[in-house]
Amino acid sequence: MLDILQNNKVTKSEYYHGLFRCLSCNQFHGRFYVKIEYDDNKIYETKLNCKKCKTELEPVEDEENVKNYPCP
Repeated sequence: MLDILQNNKVTKSEYYHGLFRCLSCNQFHGRFYVKIEYDDNKIYETKLNCKKCKTELEPVEDEENVKNYPCP
């Protein structure tokens, strides 16, 4: 990431620590997410996987209503 930020033309960046959920085993994970758009639509994006089953994680859109999600 540091190389991209220092040596390329960054057009957009997004980063946050958020709540993510595995759609396979319903486990919740707090993770840091980064997306950087640079040099003519190239994209660097963190891929987040469940530590338990290795399935790709989905962001929890409405953290206020996390109780409405299925229980792990």
